[in-house]
Amino acid sequence: VIGVGTMQGLFLTYGHCGSLDELIDAITTITAYSLGITKTVFLYLQQDRMRGVIASTIEDWVTVTDENHRKLMSRYAFWGRLGFTAQIVGCVPILIEVTFTRLPNLSPANASVIGRTMPLGPSCWAPGAEPTYVYLLTFYAILFGLYATGFVYSAADAFTLTLLLHLCGQFDLLTARIGKIDDEDDGSSYQKYQVIECAKRHDQLLTYMSDVNDLFKYVTLQEFMSNAALIVMS
Repeated sequence: VIGVGTMQGLFLTYGHCGSLDELIDAITTITAYSLGITKTVFLYLQQDRMRGVIASTIEDWVTVTDENHRKLMSRYAFWGRLGFTAQIVGCVPILIEVTFTRLPNLSPANASVIGRTMPLGPSCWAPGAEPTYVYLLTFYAILFGLYATGFVYSAADAFTLTLLLHLCGQFDLLTARIGKIDDEDDGSSYQKYQVIECAKRHDQLLTYMSDVNDLFKYVTLQEFMSNAALIVMS
């Protein structure tokens, strides 16, 4: 709370302008910037571990032959696509609103009024004395950053959700496979083989779940802390 109050005081002091709503919007977007960058960088640094999980996911789809198993996997994949669609549907209208309601304002500013606008933060954050091309470059760089952040943020969350849902589906398939062991009539040796194979698959899935947890736990913690700070500010 003290940190949030200090941040608000600094933003209000900067330029002696800007409403609280504008400042909160700016801080929210800056937070999304940092989270998007963190997710991208962290996935890049952990790409070797992530490559194993993705390769296993692809192998699961390539090797599946049972139609019921494929339907179960497709159902979990559908929920993953639905999560991605929900993220994009929530993101795109905001980006469109920012694009068309905060167009560059090239009207000359007098000694007391700054007429230029910015896609992020209050208009008084845009110095009126800088050349027009510098202002436009800054404006469109920030706007491009907003679009990149929106899509990267949504794609990273949807990717994580889809990956976790796929692993949940694999646990369901493993449960069904274990349930059929008692129905085998080929003798105890084959049942023992099936139990060993199921145990190996269970251990493999636990390893993948541990990898995913290690990949995203710090990003998730940062996201929770950022959301808590934004709630305090609001």
